[in-house]
Order: sequence, then C-alpha cells, then structure tokens
Amino acid sequence: IILYAKAAVDLPLTGNDLFNLNLININKLLSGLECLGNNGSFSVELETNSIRCQSVDHETKEKTFFKYHLVDDSIIKEAPVSMNKIAALKFDTEFAISSNKMKQIMSGYAFVSDVSKIYFSTNQNKVEAEINDKTLPNVDNITMIASDSFEGSPIESSLVLNMEIFKVLSACKTDIKVKINNQYKVFVFQSVEDENVELKYIISSLVK
Repeated sequence: IILYAKAAVDLPLTGNDLFNLNLININKLLSGLECLGNNGSFSVELETNSIRCQSVDHETKEKTFFKYHLVDDSIIKEAPVSMNKIAALKFDTEFAISSNKMKQIMSGYAFVSDVSKIYFSTNQNKVEAEINDKTLPNVDNITMIASDSFEGSPIESSLVLNMEIFKVLSACKTDIKVKINNQYKVFVFQSVEDENVELKYIISSLVK
C-alpha cells in the first residue's frame, strides 16, 4: 500500500527556499507535539539538522519546546512510484464507498476473519464486494454491496485486494472515492477529510 498525502498549510514562512523535512519516526514527533499541549501559540524553527517546536502559554507565558533531529536525504529515499505516472493513468471504473458501507465491510471481515482477501466485481450496475479466499477450500465467505452505483466500465472479471487496505481506510471519517485502472489493475482509494487535506491510497490487485 502506498499512501500519498497532500496538505495545504497556511503558515507564516520566512525565506523562499524549498527544503525537505526528513522525519524518520512520525510517532516520536507526534509524542513530542502532545507534550506541548494546545493552550498557546505554536512555532517551528528549522535549524541545521533539526527542528525546534515550541509553544507559549497564553496565560502564563511559559515556553515549552523540544528539538527533533532530522536525517539526511540518503537515509530516507523518495518513493519509487511516480505520482505523475499515477495521475496520468486512465481510470475506467469509479465509485464511492460510504462510511456505512465501510462499517459493513469491516463487520463482514470480523465474521470471516480466517481469510484476508476481498474481491470486487460489478453486477446490475452495483459494485459487489466478496470477502473470501478462492485459493482455499471450504472457507467461510460473505458477499455484500459495496456501492449502489458506479461510473465508467464494468469490472469484467473480479479484482482481488488484500484486506489490509480496509483496516487502514476504516479510520477515515468520510466517504471513500475508488478509482480503478482495469489495464494495470491499480486501485486508488481517495479520502478528503477537509478541503486542505487529500489522502490517496494506491494498491495493485493480487493475482488470485
């Protein structure tokens, strides 16, 4: 699963140079931000090989800050996938999975927890999702409607994904837009939490 995240942040930046912030451990940074609290003004200062994050309490004027060290470009390499190539793909089939349908899919997965695959197909202008493993004999399975409609071409033969993608998507609070390139069997799941944040999960179909 490849996650592409894009956010528009309105910050009073000083300087016009572009720069990379190579964060080796996101969870550690989030833990540091938790320590700063949320009752004050927040600032980030870029130093030679680190960032200094600081909050100033509105009432007491107390300063709390931490320094988080960055890593070199050679340690964190750019993703091998070109987002320009992904954007240039022609998507043949598009539909949306509502938050209620997402809950239903996760409930179905709890029922057939012994399998970890989900098959997508179209039937009578609807998109069906089957949680199953067709390579194994005598396994429990469940089929449900993932979307009441779709745009574009029908899915001629079922496409299969690992259920891990839905474990991730289940945390999204909005409907999920799904785009499929039938030639390369590539799925793009898009979540728009608000107008400034865009998340795209990119995953290829399994063989069986």
